Amino acid sequence: MTAAWRDTDRVWLAILGLALALRVAASFWPSFHHPDELWQYLETARHVRGDSWVRTWEAEAGIRSWLLPLIFAGPMALGDAIAPGSQLGVLFARLVCVGIALGGVGAIGSLGARVSREHGIVALFAAAIWLELVYYGARTLSEPIATAALLGAAALGARGGRRDMLWAGLLLGFGVAVRFHYGPAAFVLALGIARLDLRHWGRLIAGGVAALLVSGLSELAMGATPLAWIYHNLHHNLVEGRAASFGVSPAWWYLQALWELWGFALPLLVGLAVLGARRYPVLLAAALVNLAVHSGIGHKELRFILLTDALILTLAAIGSVDLLRRWSQSPRALWAVCAGWLLLSVACAE
Repeated sequence: MTAAWRDTDRVWLAILGLALALRVAASFWPSFHHPDELWQYLETARHVRGDSWVRTWEAEAGIRSWLLPLIFAGPMALGDAIAPGSQLGVLFARLVCVGIALGGVGAIGSLGARVSREHGIVALFAAAIWLELVYYGARTLSEPIATAALLGAAALGARGGRRDMLWAGLLLGFGVAVRFHYGPAAFVLALGIARLDLRHWGRLIAGGVAALLVSGLSELAMGATPLAWIYHNLHHNLVEGRAASFGVSPAWWYLQALWELWGFALPLLVGLAVLGARRYPVLLAAALVNLAVHSGIGHKELRFILLTDALILTLAAIGSVDLLRRWSQSPRALWAVCAGWLLLSVACAE
């Protein structure tokens, strides 16, 4: 191993440590971002444990998977056993989300590292400190968990090994099982990963089926019909309009919301992402498909397109190094780019 790559290992560990520290700090935030954190996942996790719980209309209608509540039930039980009556169980559930989110950060760094050492460092750093990824990384919601899974699938798929393909398929299936709305984007990623290689397709499908089987078993364990929640979700929200009762926004709302969130950084990020898409065009395609799918759904919340945000960030970070290389090869310039990403994230948080 060369000295440069040994230094890279230390840099990666330092950046991952920073990413972990930021997300752990976010997990101590006392309030919930959205009621779904509590009522759809943590409250149902109480039911998994056999405790009394508030049965929401979503639980009554069977429109949610039991997979995440089963994942959260153990950490919540441990926290309650250590400190009964406290919020330690909620914190432990959030820390599980932090661990999953950290995998997504590493996946973004891995995608960059396949281009070059410098691309990997900048992509990893941008993912480590970016506002939405830090904030949502500690939320007990389906979107950040599914986003991390699909990012991991993209990184493994880019490696192309036999085991990589199986694990990529497993993560694709898990991401869809957690948030089925990401299914079209997951399919685009699968197309980019496997292309016309039937062996790759076979391994992706095998991994995906395994993930869906685990999801189905979680529903069987709770007395529900496997994967029937997807049908019930579509029926109640698209046919009966239950989601629309919480508010409907026009198709362009996400673009408006991103402009309000990112401001002047939006055209910069898009431009850099287009530049970075020369390396991974499938990531841009998946981001746009995901945006289009969610733009066509009446009820909109910014967290719904977290996958699109993460993919755009990945490509923009890669594109920023491509742009840098046109002007300088200096190591100092590389750290200047990282500083620029930090300033950009802080500016978007204002």
